[in-house]
Amino acid sequence: AAAARAPACAGSAARAALAGPGGNNAGSGVRSFRGWRAPLAGHARDGSLVSGRIAPMLLAREHSSASGRQSMLEGAAMLASLQAAQQRAAGSTVAWFVENMPESYFREVPQDVQVRHMNAVATLFPQSAFKEGRRFEPFAVGGLERVSLIEESSATFLTPRDEPGLLSDLLEVLAKTPLGSRDLRAVGCYTSDDSALAISTFDFEHEGVGLPPSPPEVEERLARLGLDGDDGVGVTVSHSDSDPDRHQLSVMGLNFITRLGLQRLSSYLGQRGLNIESVSMDSFCRGDKGEVQTIEIGVQALTERKRGWEVLCSEAARAVKWVDDRTLQLGAEKGLTLIEAEVVHALASMQHGRLAKRDPFAFALSRLYQIVESEQALPTAHAIARLVLDRFNPDSPLSESAYRSRYNEVAAEVASVSPADVREVLSGMLDAADSVLRTNAYAPNRFALSLRLKPECMGFGTVGTATPYGTFFVSGRRFRGFHVRFRDIARGGLRVVTPPSAEAHAIESSRQYDEVYNLSYAQQLKNKDIPEGGAKAVVLLEPDESDDLIPDKYGRSFMARKSVRAFTDALLDLLIPDERMADLLGRDELVYLGPDEQIIPADIEWITARAALRGYPNSNAFMSSKPSAGINHKVYGVTSEGVAVFLGKALEALKAEAAERGEAPKDFFTVKITGGTDGDVAGNMLKILHRDYGEGVRLLGICDGTASVEDPDGVPMAELLRLVREQLPLCEFNPKAFTSSGGSLHLASTPEGARMRDTMHERVEADAFMPAGGRPNTIDISNWERFLKADGTPSSPLICEAANLFITPDAREALHGAGAVVIKDSSANKCGVICSSYEIIASMMLSEGEFLECKQELVEDVLERLRDKADAEAGLLFRERARDPSVPLPNVSERISSAITAVHDATLEALEAENGLSAEAEEALVRLSAERHLPAVLATPEMLDRLVERVPQSYKRNIVAATAAATLVYEQGLVFAEGLGHEVLHKAATKHLEALKRVATLAARVADGATLNDAEAKEIATLLRAGGARSAIELNITS
Repeated sequence: AAAARAPACAGSAARAALAGPGGNNAGSGVRSFRGWRAPLAGHARDGSLVSGRIAPMLLAREHSSASGRQSMLEGAAMLASLQAAQQRAAGSTVAWFVENMPESYFREVPQDVQVRHMNAVATLFPQSAFKEGRRFEPFAVGGLERVSLIEESSATFLTPRDEPGLLSDLLEVLAKTPLGSRDLRAVGCYTSDDSALAISTFDFEHEGVGLPPSPPEVEERLARLGLDGDDGVGVTVSHSDSDPDRHQLSVMGLNFITRLGLQRLSSYLGQRGLNIESVSMDSFCRGDKGEVQTIEIGVQALTERKRGWEVLCSEAARAVKWVDDRTLQLGAEKGLTLIEAEVVHALASMQHGRLAKRDPFAFALSRLYQIVESEQALPTAHAIARLVLDRFNPDSPLSESAYRSRYNEVAAEVASVSPADVREVLSGMLDAADSVLRTNAYAPNRFALSLRLKPECMGFGTVGTATPYGTFFVSGRRFRGFHVRFRDIARGGLRVVTPPSAEAHAIESSRQYDEVYNLSYAQQLKNKDIPEGGAKAVVLLEPDESDDLIPDKYGRSFMARKSVRAFTDALLDLLIPDERMADLLGRDELVYLGPDEQIIPADIEWITARAALRGYPNSNAFMSSKPSAGINHKVYGVTSEGVAVFLGKALEALKAEAAERGEAPKDFFTVKITGGTDGDVAGNMLKILHRDYGEGVRLLGICDGTASVEDPDGVPMAELLRLVREQLPLCEFNPKAFTSSGGSLHLASTPEGARMRDTMHERVEADAFMPAGGRPNTIDISNWERFLKADGTPSSPLICEAANLFITPDAREALHGAGAVVIKDSSANKCGVICSSYEIIASMMLSEGEFLECKQELVEDVLERLRDKADAEAGLLFRERARDPSVPLPNVSERISSAITAVHDATLEALEAENGLSAEAEEALVRLSAERHLPAVLATPEMLDRLVERVPQSYKRNIVAATAAATLVYEQGLVFAEGLGHEVLHKAATKHLEALKRVATLAARVADGATLNDAEAKEIATLLRAGGARSAIELNITS
């Protein structure tokens, strides 16, 4: 039949070749098909699975009982009749098949596979017939909806119809098979000309077969689309000359999960009234840049388009990997453009933290989305979104007067909405919209939606009441992120929070802004020693079942990695605004990031490379702790080195106080720690304790997320250090290492073990407690008493906060009242961010090669500087405690930070004033400050020349302000600094730097036994008379 019918077709050589095995199929090598060796499965319309082989038995199985099937097969006459019917069906079906399947099918599908497809169609749909002018009308046998072949690394589907959403449905079916977690390599989807049959083929990765290299034409297309990094998607369209309803979409995508991306794209196109008639997808390797996917999609427009193809291409590109499913659905179901749906959801989600404080149930995150999508809210929510988009439309932004007129109209509309909870949500959205100063909404190829907000928009957290300098909000696929900073030039860590469940995510979402505000506020207090102010970024990832189907090669943290990339790239959109971007901020901004929880070296490298690709000024400075040309915090233990200094100073002070009370000294001290052996601060703290104290310290308890290890005689340090070296958590502790019967290992995988883990910091009694890991607010006003012993005294009289915000302010105060000495986080763990600042200034002054060449010397200098910085503050803390032990040390820490910040701000204000210093005088002050502030290798005359030439002026001025302020307060104390009026602060600070240098010179001459001239002798005498007595008293008090 095939031989007879083929010549009657349109003359295609590919089709005529079906006449016999000697034919030449030009496209037979394009795609790899595995053949039809495994059993076929049929899918009934009710979703059930019908299994069997391609054979006449299938009809019998559909229409007969078990006994009836056997009798039919045993009847020779019946079997012969059935075979004859099949032959007649094959003749008509194959002719229709050759006539109606598209050219691309015969070009791309191997000939032997084409024959199998025709055989399957003829066998499974034998009642098909030519009707109404040779139109094929398949008859689904017994409700059979499609036939599928699932093999080891491929899948084929035959569907007796075509309709919008079919490809998405098939990809959803594949997700539930063993292939669902495999990487999709190639796709071929072909629809017959009359839409009566769809053949869909999928080829997955299989062992030992790699991807072919990306050909030059693919790289050229990537360049034309501007996809020059290792992420991004581009979509273009071409139109049929003969049929205005048919179009071809060309998609180029970098490093996305192909099955998920293709499913999202097909869903989006279906939602937009486009039926997919053909798909051809291939994957290529780009070396260390990952992979590129090329997809050609033929579509038929089923409805009249309301928006242009340019909008569709832009939306389709983002739909592949960068937009939430719920946002795609909102746009499709409610008739919004994708950008409008993004803004609606972004402004709504921003309200969660504020409203959840009023009623966590009425304003649950899921309900916020329901509210804005409801009939009574969506029109107004849409109007609010349009207000933002029209105000920042780069082609025709609203004038201020037009904006205010529109704003008043929308505000009146909001006021008229009921009920009250809906009105409350919309009111918050309108306030947020009005606070937008800059947005990347119209940026091409963006990864997420970002908004620069007025700092007062989001209010305060639960710690501090200062208004931030700047706030960013980023909304992307399955994540929301905030960045808050308290000074123009600011530095702080980026962390990722990954709740394990929807319930946990709802809790974290309600407190996300509080967390980022509190952390950035604490960072501002902590950053007192460096040019940058305090900042923090928190990215909250939403869990989803699809994570279980991510191919193994991408890792379990794939979505976390993508969220980090989307967040930072969207942030860069606002920091490097396009010249067309409508901008109400009116100035450039410099933001610097550092690694925090769940940021891995690959993130750091990507962020730095991306900043360079985007043209960020001093891009190497954008992210600190780089694995190569950086100072990795964990490798060098920079935070722990500072914590150890504060711990040592505290132990000395408390030992002296005990001696004054007549208590006999001990040969050792005991400690307990939260934080794992595989963590940064806790792991390095164990190494430093062993290095500095040896047998003089005993660790009585330690816990992390996996276990708690306790021993009243001391947990064996050798076994803990083994875990540190091997980067293993505490659950890998070997119980055989215990040297006493009192040792215990509690695995958190059991309820009792989790309870022991969660209460270790309360139960174990030790001289010192160092929280070096754990979530914020672990000890708060509701549970602080559990930290006390039965007699009401603390289970540890000394607490050195190595982790941020582990204890709330009111709990600290309560613990102080119970007798605990608490060293606040902004003091104890400040050296991590100081190290990051040194790394960044080095990146501005040195090339990458120069950095690597002097890295070892630089690291040694930095560690020395860090210990000096910690010692300066620790010394002041305990001098103040010696003056008045009744004052809580956290209060003293905040006073120190406030005093330094006040002097810093006053000095910076004076430097930036129009009638400030001359250029020569300012440069001299910069050199003096940098020489005192920087590590020795960066403070040579040659390096100071580079600093003057290469470092931004604003940054240099902040070096002066930070150095002068910190030096004044640490050297002269709080009473002196707090007693100065604002108008003289900057003069006192800068003159103090000059005086310190002069005093150091005179002191060195005296110490060396040099002969002093009369002027020097008089100067020294004057200095001694002015401050010598006070210094003598202070030294006596603290000795």
